[in-house]
Amino acid sequence: MNLLKRIYLLGLFCLALILCACGGGGSSSSESTSSTSNVPVTVSLTSSPTGATIGNSNVVALYMDSGPGGNGSTNIIYADVQVCLPSTSNCTVVNHVLVDTGSTGLRLLASALPSSFLTGSSSLPQVLSGTSPVGECTTFVSGFTWGGIRRVDLHLGGSNYSGEIAANIPAQIIADPASQLATIPLSCIQAAGYTGSSTNQSAISTFETTHEMQTAAQLGANGIIGIGLFKYDCGTNCASTASYVYQQCASTSNCNSISLPVTSQPSNPIRSFTSDTNGSTIILPTLPSGYADKVSGLLVMGIGTQSNNALASGSSVIGALPYNFSRAGSFTATFNGSSNLRGSYFDSGTTWNYFPATGTINYPYCSGNTSYPLCPTSPTTQLATLSGTGGTAGTINVFTSNVTSILALDSSANAMQGLSGGDSTSATFNLVLGGSSFFGRSIATLIENQTATGMGTGPAFGYTP
Repeated sequence: MNLLKRIYLLGLFCLALILCACGGGGSSSSESTSSTSNVPVTVSLTSSPTGATIGNSNVVALYMDSGPGGNGSTNIIYADVQVCLPSTSNCTVVNHVLVDTGSTGLRLLASALPSSFLTGSSSLPQVLSGTSPVGECTTFVSGFTWGGIRRVDLHLGGSNYSGEIAANIPAQIIADPASQLATIPLSCIQAAGYTGSSTNQSAISTFETTHEMQTAAQLGANGIIGIGLFKYDCGTNCASTASYVYQQCASTSNCNSISLPVTSQPSNPIRSFTSDTNGSTIILPTLPSGYADKVSGLLVMGIGTQSNNALASGSSVIGALPYNFSRAGSFTATFNGSSNLRGSYFDSGTTWNYFPATGTINYPYCSGNTSYPLCPTSPTTQLATLSGTGGTAGTINVFTSNVTSILALDSSANAMQGLSGGDSTSATFNLVLGGSSFFGRSIATLIENQTATGMGTGPAFGYTP
Protein backbone atom coordinates (compact mmCIF):
# COMPACT_ATOMS: atom_id res chain seq x y z
CA MET A 1 0.00 0.00 0.00
CA ASN A 2 1.49 3.30 -1.07
CA LEU A 3 0.43 5.78 1.59
CA LEU A 4 0.92 9.48 2.16
CA LYS A 5 4.36 10.35 3.53
CA ARG A 6 4.42 13.25 5.98
CA ILE A 7 7.33 14.86 7.81
CA TYR A 8 7.09 17.81 10.17
CA LEU A 9 9.67 20.52 10.73
CA LEU A 10 10.33 21.12 14.41
CA GLY A 11 11.69 23.83 16.64
CA LEU A 12 12.76 27.05 14.93
CA PHE A 13 10.57 26.77 11.87
CA CYS A 14 7.26 25.44 13.26
CA LEU A 15 6.14 24.50 9.76
CA ALA A 16 4.10 21.44 8.85
CA LEU A 17 4.28 19.09 5.88
CA ILE A 18 7.27 20.47 4.02
CA LEU A 19 9.03 19.18 0.91
CA CYS A 20 10.30 20.99 -2.19
CA ALA A 21 12.31 20.57 -5.39
CA CYS A 22 13.54 22.49 -8.39
CA GLY A 23 10.98 23.52 -10.99
CA GLY A 24 11.74 23.37 -14.68
CA GLY A 25 9.58 24.38 -17.63
CA GLY A 26 6.06 23.34 -18.42
CA SER A 27 3.89 26.30 -17.49
CA SER A 28 3.99 30.04 -17.17
CA SER A 29 3.27 32.07 -14.10
CA SER A 30 2.69 35.58 -12.89
CA GLU A 31 3.99 37.02 -9.63
CA SER A 32 1.66 39.59 -8.12
CA THR A 33 4.14 41.41 -5.90
CA SER A 34 7.87 41.99 -5.54
CA SER A 35 10.08 39.80 -3.41
CA THR A 36 10.94 42.55 -0.93
CA SER A 37 11.46 41.19 2.57
CA ASN A 38 8.18 40.09 4.17
CA VAL A 39 6.02 41.50 1.37
CA PRO A 40 3.36 38.88 0.48
CA VAL A 41 3.98 37.13 -2.84
CA THR A 42 1.26 35.49 -4.93
CA VAL A 43 2.18 33.28 -7.90
CA SER A 44 -0.52 32.14 -10.32
CA LEU A 45 -0.52 29.72 -13.22
CA THR A 46 -1.35 31.72 -16.34
CA SER A 47 -1.28 28.93 -18.92
CA SER A 48 -0.93 25.15 -19.18
CA PRO A 49 0.99 23.09 -21.76
CA THR A 50 -2.17 21.48 -23.14
CA GLY A 51 -4.67 24.34 -22.95
CA ALA A 52 -6.46 23.16 -19.80
CA THR A 53 -8.21 25.98 -17.97
CA ILE A 54 -10.42 26.45 -14.93
CA GLY A 55 -14.01 25.75 -15.95
CA ASN A 56 -13.17 22.72 -18.10
CA SER A 57 -15.12 19.70 -16.92
CA ASN A 58 -11.94 17.79 -16.08
CA VAL A 59 -9.99 20.62 -14.43
CA VAL A 60 -9.78 21.41 -10.71
CA ALA A 61 -8.25 24.57 -9.23
CA LEU A 62 -5.27 23.88 -6.95
CA TYR A 63 -3.79 26.26 -4.42
CA MET A 64 -1.24 26.66 -1.65
CA ASP A 65 -1.86 29.00 1.27
CA SER A 66 -1.63 29.03 5.06
CA GLY A 67 -4.01 26.11 5.40
CA PRO A 68 -7.29 25.64 7.28
CA GLY A 69 -7.41 28.11 10.14
CA GLY A 70 -4.16 29.70 8.94
CA ASN A 71 -2.09 27.18 10.88
CA GLY A 72 1.13 27.72 8.95
CA SER A 73 1.08 24.81 6.50
CA THR A 74 3.84 24.90 3.89
CA ASN A 75 4.03 23.36 0.41
CA ILE A 76 0.69 21.56 0.72
CA ILE A 77 -1.26 21.32 -2.54
CA TYR A 78 -4.95 21.88 -1.79
CA ALA A 79 -8.22 21.57 -3.67
CA ASP A 80 -11.83 22.22 -2.72
CA VAL A 81 -14.24 19.32 -3.27
CA GLN A 82 -18.00 18.94 -3.19
CA VAL A 83 -19.40 15.99 -1.23
CA CYS A 84 -23.04 14.91 -1.46
CA LEU A 85 -25.27 12.36 0.16
CA PRO A 86 -25.39 9.59 -2.47
CA SER A 87 -27.89 10.20 -5.27
CA THR A 88 -29.11 13.49 -3.78
CA SER A 89 -28.58 17.22 -4.19
CA ASN A 90 -27.77 17.56 -0.50
CA CYS A 91 -24.16 18.67 -0.85
CA THR A 92 -21.42 20.53 0.97
CA VAL A 93 -18.08 21.95 -0.12
CA VAL A 94 -14.96 20.96 1.84
CA ASN A 95 -12.02 23.31 1.41
CA HIS A 96 -8.31 22.68 1.95
CA VAL A 97 -8.28 19.01 0.95
CA LEU A 98 -4.72 17.81 0.39
CA VAL A 99 -4.17 16.47 -3.14
CA ASP A 100 -2.01 13.38 -2.80
CA THR A 101 -0.51 11.29 -5.59
CA GLY A 102 1.11 9.03 -2.97
CA SER A 103 -2.07 7.53 -1.54
CA THR A 104 -5.43 6.20 -2.64
CA GLY A 105 -8.90 7.22 -1.55
CA LEU A 106 -10.90 10.13 -0.17
CA ARG A 107 -10.48 10.94 3.54
CA LEU A 108 -12.38 13.81 5.16
CA LEU A 109 -12.36 15.16 8.69
CA ALA A 110 -15.74 14.79 10.37
CA SER A 111 -15.28 18.36 11.61
CA ALA A 112 -15.29 19.59 7.98
CA LEU A 113 -18.76 18.14 7.33
CA PRO A 114 -22.20 19.31 8.49
CA SER A 115 -23.43 17.40 11.51
CA SER A 116 -26.45 16.28 9.49
CA PHE A 117 -24.08 14.32 7.22
CA LEU A 118 -22.90 12.25 10.18
CA THR A 119 -25.89 11.70 12.45
CA GLY A 120 -29.52 10.84 11.93
CA SER A 121 -31.46 8.78 9.44
CA SER A 122 -30.34 10.88 6.45
CA SER A 123 -26.61 10.81 7.17
CA LEU A 124 -23.90 9.41 4.92
CA PRO A 125 -24.46 5.63 4.85
CA GLN A 126 -21.87 3.60 6.73
CA VAL A 127 -20.05 0.64 5.25
CA LEU A 128 -21.03 -2.28 7.45
CA SER A 129 -19.62 -5.66 8.38
CA GLY A 130 -22.70 -7.59 9.35
CA THR A 131 -24.66 -4.96 11.27
CA SER A 132 -21.60 -3.16 12.65
CA PRO A 133 -19.84 -0.10 11.17
CA VAL A 134 -16.40 -0.58 9.66
CA GLY A 135 -13.55 1.56 10.94
CA GLU A 136 -10.31 2.16 9.07
CA CYS A 137 -6.81 2.73 10.44
CA THR A 138 -4.50 4.49 8.00
CA THR A 139 -0.83 4.77 8.97
CA PHE A 140 1.57 7.40 7.69
CA VAL A 141 5.22 8.20 8.37
CA SER A 142 4.36 10.73 11.07
CA GLY A 143 1.15 9.29 12.48
CA PHE A 144 -2.22 7.77 11.73
CA THR A 145 -5.88 8.49 11.08
CA TRP A 146 -8.84 6.55 12.44
CA GLY A 147 -12.46 6.76 11.42
CA GLY A 148 -15.42 5.08 9.81
CA ILE A 149 -15.98 4.30 6.13
CA ARG A 150 -19.06 5.93 4.62
CA ARG A 151 -20.36 6.28 1.08
CA VAL A 152 -20.41 9.66 -0.65
CA ASP A 153 -20.86 11.22 -4.06
CA LEU A 154 -17.77 13.27 -4.91
CA HIS A 155 -18.05 16.15 -7.41
CA LEU A 156 -14.92 17.72 -8.96
CA GLY A 157 -14.10 20.15 -11.75
CA GLY A 158 -16.18 22.10 -14.22
CA SER A 159 -18.42 24.99 -13.29
CA ASN A 160 -19.71 24.78 -9.72
CA TYR A 161 -18.36 21.22 -9.28
CA SER A 162 -20.40 19.89 -12.19
CA GLY A 163 -17.52 18.37 -14.15
CA GLU A 164 -16.79 14.85 -12.89
CA ILE A 165 -18.71 12.69 -10.41
CA ALA A 166 -17.44 9.69 -8.47
CA ALA A 167 -20.76 8.22 -7.31
CA ASN A 168 -21.36 6.26 -4.12
CA ILE A 169 -17.68 5.74 -3.34
CA PRO A 170 -16.40 4.58 0.07
CA ALA A 171 -14.52 7.31 1.93
CA GLN A 172 -12.83 7.42 5.31
CA ILE A 173 -14.41 9.90 7.74
CA ILE A 174 -11.62 10.79 10.15
CA ALA A 175 -12.82 11.10 13.77
CA ASP A 176 -16.25 9.78 12.76
CA PRO A 177 -18.67 10.54 15.65
CA ALA A 178 -20.39 7.13 15.51
CA SER A 179 -20.31 5.81 19.08
CA GLN A 180 -18.92 2.40 18.06
CA LEU A 181 -15.83 4.15 16.62
CA ALA A 182 -15.07 6.34 19.62
CA THR A 183 -12.09 4.31 20.84
CA ILE A 184 -9.05 3.87 18.60
CA PRO A 185 -8.10 0.17 18.57
CA LEU A 186 -4.78 -0.79 20.11
CA SER A 187 -3.83 -2.65 16.91
CA CYS A 188 -4.08 0.65 15.01
CA ILE A 189 -1.88 2.44 17.53
CA GLN A 190 0.66 -0.37 17.37
CA ALA A 191 0.63 -0.30 13.57
CA ALA A 192 1.46 3.42 13.80
CA GLY A 193 4.61 2.59 15.76
CA TYR A 194 3.65 2.17 19.43
CA THR A 195 5.88 -0.51 21.01
CA GLY A 196 5.10 -0.07 24.70
CA SER A 197 2.98 -2.14 27.02
CA SER A 198 -0.54 -2.92 25.84
CA THR A 199 -1.81 -2.22 29.38
CA ASN A 200 0.00 1.08 30.00
CA GLN A 201 -2.86 3.46 29.27
CA SER A 202 -0.81 6.54 30.08
CA ALA A 203 1.86 5.60 27.53
CA ILE A 204 -0.78 4.73 24.94
CA SER A 205 -2.53 8.06 25.46
CA THR A 206 0.74 9.94 25.14
CA PHE A 207 1.52 8.14 21.88
CA GLU A 208 -1.96 8.91 20.55
CA THR A 209 -1.60 12.58 21.39
CA THR A 210 1.69 12.89 19.51
CA HIS A 211 0.86 10.72 16.50
CA GLU A 212 -2.84 10.94 15.75
CA MET A 213 -3.96 13.13 12.86
CA GLN A 214 -7.61 13.58 13.76
CA THR A 215 -7.94 17.37 13.47
CA ALA A 216 -7.18 20.02 10.87
CA ALA A 217 -4.32 21.32 13.00
CA GLN A 218 -2.77 17.85 13.20
CA LEU A 219 -3.38 16.93 9.56
CA GLY A 220 -2.63 20.35 8.05
CA ALA A 221 -5.76 19.92 5.92
CA ASN A 222 -9.49 19.18 6.13
CA GLY A 223 -8.96 15.91 4.32
CA ILE A 224 -6.94 14.02 1.72
CA ILE A 225 -7.89 13.11 -1.82
CA GLY A 226 -5.64 10.22 -2.80
CA ILE A 227 -5.27 10.06 -6.59
CA GLY A 228 -2.15 7.91 -6.76
CA LEU A 229 -0.98 4.99 -8.87
CA PHE A 230 -3.42 2.37 -7.55
CA LYS A 231 -7.17 1.80 -7.55
CA TYR A 232 -7.70 0.71 -3.92
CA ASP A 233 -6.06 1.85 -0.71
CA CYS A 234 -5.35 -1.71 0.46
CA GLY A 235 -6.56 -3.93 -2.37
CA THR A 236 -6.81 -7.68 -2.69
CA ASN A 237 -4.51 -8.42 0.25
CA CYS A 238 -6.96 -6.81 2.66
CA ALA A 239 -9.89 -8.41 0.84
CA SER A 240 -8.60 -11.89 1.64
CA THR A 241 -6.75 -11.42 4.94
CA ALA A 242 -7.81 -9.66 8.13
CA SER A 243 -5.47 -6.88 9.27
CA TYR A 244 -5.41 -3.78 11.45
CA VAL A 245 -6.46 -1.64 8.46
CA TYR A 246 -10.18 -2.50 8.59
CA GLN A 247 -12.05 -3.19 11.81
CA GLN A 248 -15.57 -4.31 12.62
CA CYS A 249 -16.72 -2.21 15.55
CA ALA A 250 -19.74 -3.66 17.35
CA SER A 251 -19.48 -1.22 20.23
CA THR A 252 -17.07 1.20 21.90
CA SER A 253 -13.80 -0.64 22.72
CA ASN A 254 -14.95 -3.68 20.76
CA CYS A 255 -13.31 -3.53 17.34
CA ASN A 256 -11.89 -6.58 15.60
CA SER A 257 -9.68 -6.80 12.52
CA ILE A 258 -11.46 -8.04 9.40
CA SER A 259 -10.93 -8.51 5.69
CA LEU A 260 -12.95 -6.15 3.49
CA PRO A 261 -14.04 -6.54 -0.16
CA VAL A 262 -12.36 -4.07 -2.51
CA THR A 263 -15.77 -2.65 -3.40
CA SER A 264 -16.07 -1.42 0.21
CA GLN A 265 -12.53 -0.02 0.47
CA PRO A 266 -11.76 3.66 -0.14
CA SER A 267 -10.72 3.83 -3.78
CA ASN A 268 -9.11 6.21 -6.24
CA PRO A 269 -11.94 8.63 -7.13
CA ILE A 270 -10.63 9.02 -10.68
CA ARG A 271 -11.36 5.36 -11.42
CA SER A 272 -15.02 5.97 -10.51
CA PHE A 273 -15.57 8.78 -13.03
CA THR A 274 -17.49 8.03 -16.22
CA SER A 275 -14.64 9.50 -18.30
CA ASP A 276 -11.04 10.66 -17.79
CA THR A 277 -10.44 7.60 -15.62
CA ASN A 278 -6.83 6.62 -16.35
CA GLY A 279 -4.94 9.16 -14.26
CA SER A 280 -4.28 12.85 -13.74
CA THR A 281 -1.73 15.64 -14.10
CA ILE A 282 -0.73 18.31 -11.59
CA ILE A 283 0.54 21.59 -13.06
CA LEU A 284 2.08 24.24 -10.81
CA PRO A 285 3.78 27.52 -11.75
CA THR A 286 7.41 28.35 -11.21
CA LEU A 287 8.30 30.48 -8.17
CA PRO A 288 10.36 33.39 -9.54
CA SER A 289 11.53 34.39 -6.05
CA GLY A 290 11.87 30.82 -4.82
CA TYR A 291 9.00 31.25 -2.38
CA ALA A 292 5.43 32.54 -2.17
CA ASP A 293 2.60 33.12 0.28
CA LYS A 294 -0.05 31.94 -2.19
CA VAL A 295 0.22 29.74 -5.27
CA SER A 296 -2.45 28.57 -7.72
CA GLY A 297 -2.28 25.70 -10.20
CA LEU A 298 -4.31 23.01 -11.95
CA LEU A 299 -5.28 19.38 -11.52
CA VAL A 300 -6.22 17.95 -14.92
CA MET A 301 -8.07 14.65 -14.81
CA GLY A 302 -7.44 12.03 -17.46
CA ILE A 303 -4.31 11.62 -19.57
CA GLY A 304 -4.82 11.79 -23.35
CA THR A 305 -8.58 11.35 -23.01
CA GLN A 306 -9.47 14.89 -24.14
CA SER A 307 -7.86 17.63 -26.20
CA ASN A 308 -6.78 19.44 -23.02
CA ASN A 309 -5.06 16.60 -21.14
CA ALA A 310 -2.39 15.13 -23.40
CA LEU A 311 0.93 14.20 -21.85
CA ALA A 312 2.94 17.43 -21.85
CA SER A 313 5.44 17.76 -24.68
CA GLY A 314 8.98 16.78 -23.72
CA SER A 315 7.90 14.64 -20.77
CA SER A 316 10.02 11.78 -19.50
CA VAL A 317 8.14 8.64 -18.48
CA ILE A 318 9.19 6.46 -15.53
CA GLY A 319 7.44 3.14 -14.94
CA ALA A 320 6.81 2.28 -11.29
CA LEU A 321 6.61 -1.10 -9.59
CA PRO A 322 3.07 -2.54 -9.56
CA TYR A 323 0.92 -3.13 -6.51
CA ASN A 324 2.07 -6.67 -5.67
CA PHE A 325 5.69 -5.60 -5.09
CA SER A 326 7.06 -4.62 -1.67
CA ARG A 327 8.15 -1.22 -3.05
CA ALA A 328 4.95 -0.67 -5.03
CA GLY A 329 4.84 2.69 -6.78
CA SER A 330 8.59 3.27 -6.69
CA PHE A 331 11.52 3.34 -9.12
CA THR A 332 15.33 3.38 -8.81
CA ALA A 333 17.36 6.59 -8.62
CA THR A 334 21.01 7.61 -8.57
CA PHE A 335 21.66 10.83 -6.67
CA ASN A 336 24.41 12.58 -4.68
CA GLY A 337 26.85 9.77 -5.22
CA SER A 338 24.41 7.05 -4.15
CA SER A 339 23.19 4.54 -6.68
CA ASN A 340 20.47 1.93 -6.44
CA LEU A 341 18.06 4.08 -4.43
CA ARG A 342 15.38 1.51 -5.18
CA GLY A 343 12.42 2.95 -3.26
CA SER A 344 12.30 6.38 -4.88
CA TYR A 345 9.07 8.09 -5.95
CA PHE A 346 7.16 11.24 -6.87
CA ASP A 347 4.54 12.22 -4.28
CA SER A 348 2.55 15.45 -4.10
CA GLY A 349 1.50 14.56 -0.55
CA THR A 350 5.07 14.64 0.71
CA THR A 351 6.25 18.18 1.03
CA TRP A 352 10.04 17.89 1.24
CA ASN A 353 12.70 16.53 -1.04
CA TYR A 354 14.44 13.83 0.95
CA PHE A 355 17.70 12.16 -0.05
CA PRO A 356 21.16 11.10 1.17
CA ALA A 357 22.70 14.26 2.64
CA THR A 358 26.26 13.02 2.31
CA GLY A 359 28.04 11.98 -0.86
CA THR A 360 29.12 14.04 -3.87
CA ILE A 361 27.99 17.06 -1.85
CA ASN A 362 27.81 17.09 1.95
CA TYR A 363 24.70 19.12 2.79
CA PRO A 364 24.77 20.82 6.21
CA TYR A 365 21.69 20.94 8.39
CA CYS A 366 20.17 24.26 9.35
CA SER A 367 21.44 25.84 12.55
CA GLY A 368 19.85 24.33 15.64
CA ASN A 369 18.67 21.17 13.86
CA THR A 370 20.29 17.77 13.77
CA SER A 371 18.40 15.97 11.00
CA TYR A 372 16.43 18.40 8.80
CA PRO A 373 15.98 20.68 7.00
CA LEU A 374 19.13 21.09 4.92
CA CYS A 375 20.74 24.51 4.58
CA PRO A 376 23.52 24.61 1.94
CA THR A 377 25.61 27.78 2.02
CA SER A 378 24.22 28.68 -1.40
CA PRO A 379 21.34 27.19 -3.41
CA THR A 380 22.49 23.92 -4.95
CA THR A 381 21.28 21.84 -7.91
CA GLN A 382 22.23 18.23 -8.59
CA LEU A 383 21.11 15.93 -11.38
CA ALA A 384 19.29 12.73 -10.45
CA THR A 385 19.07 9.78 -12.83
CA LEU A 386 15.82 7.82 -12.67
CA SER A 387 15.34 4.24 -13.86
CA GLY A 388 11.91 2.65 -14.01
CA THR A 389 10.25 -0.56 -15.12
CA GLY A 390 10.12 -1.53 -18.78
CA GLY A 391 13.41 0.18 -19.56
CA THR A 392 12.07 3.67 -18.85
CA ALA A 393 14.63 6.26 -17.78
CA GLY A 394 15.08 9.98 -17.31
CA THR A 395 16.90 12.70 -15.39
CA ILE A 396 15.68 15.49 -13.15
CA ASN A 397 17.35 18.47 -11.49
CA VAL A 398 16.97 18.45 -7.70
CA PHE A 399 17.31 21.92 -6.24
CA THR A 400 18.09 22.58 -2.57
CA SER A 401 17.62 26.00 -0.98
CA ASN A 402 18.62 27.51 2.36
CA VAL A 403 15.46 27.64 4.49
CA THR A 404 16.88 30.22 6.88
CA SER A 405 17.51 32.60 3.98
CA ILE A 406 13.96 32.15 2.65
CA LEU A 407 12.40 32.79 6.06
CA ALA A 408 14.50 35.94 6.43
CA LEU A 409 12.89 37.22 3.22
CA ASP A 410 9.36 36.09 4.04
CA SER A 411 8.66 34.55 7.41
CA SER A 412 5.10 33.68 6.37
CA ALA A 413 5.96 31.89 3.11
CA ASN A 414 3.62 28.97 2.45
CA ALA A 415 5.52 27.69 -0.59
CA MET A 416 9.29 27.19 -0.64
CA GLN A 417 11.20 25.92 -3.63
CA GLY A 418 14.07 23.61 -2.79
CA LEU A 419 13.14 22.83 0.80
CA SER A 420 14.83 19.50 1.54
CA GLY A 421 15.74 17.06 4.26
CA GLY A 422 18.37 14.39 4.30
CA ASP A 423 19.90 11.38 5.95
CA SER A 424 23.63 11.52 6.65
CA THR A 425 23.94 7.96 7.90
CA SER A 426 22.50 5.77 5.15
CA ALA A 427 23.96 5.50 1.66
CA THR A 428 20.86 3.63 0.54
CA PHE A 429 18.29 6.22 1.55
CA ASN A 430 15.73 6.81 -1.20
CA LEU A 431 15.12 9.90 -3.31
CA VAL A 432 11.72 11.40 -2.50
CA LEU A 433 10.47 13.99 -5.01
CA GLY A 434 7.66 15.70 -3.18
CA GLY A 435 5.31 18.64 -3.50
CA SER A 436 7.70 21.32 -4.66
CA SER A 437 9.26 19.04 -7.23
CA PHE A 438 5.98 19.96 -8.93
CA PHE A 439 6.78 23.71 -9.17
CA GLY A 440 7.14 24.70 -12.81
CA ARG A 441 6.35 21.22 -14.02
CA SER A 442 3.57 19.06 -15.35
CA ILE A 443 3.64 15.73 -13.48
CA ALA A 444 1.28 12.98 -14.63
CA THR A 445 0.26 9.94 -12.61
CA LEU A 446 -0.94 6.96 -14.67
CA ILE A 447 -2.94 4.45 -12.64
CA GLU A 448 -2.01 0.76 -12.60
CA ASN A 449 -3.32 -1.26 -15.60
CA GLN A 450 -4.47 1.92 -17.36
CA THR A 451 -2.98 3.15 -20.63
CA ALA A 452 -2.22 6.58 -22.04
CA THR A 453 -0.63 7.74 -25.28
CA GLY A 454 3.05 8.40 -24.68
CA MET A 455 3.06 6.65 -21.30
CA GLY A 456 2.23 3.03 -22.07
CA THR A 457 0.62 1.09 -19.22
CA GLY A 458 0.61 2.20 -15.60
CA PRO A 459 1.69 2.47 -12.93
CA ALA A 460 3.90 5.23 -14.31
CA PHE A 461 4.86 8.86 -13.87
CA GLY A 462 5.37 11.40 -16.63
CA TYR A 463 7.15 14.69 -15.88
CA THR A 464 8.51 17.70 -17.74
CA PRO A 465 12.20 18.53 -17.16
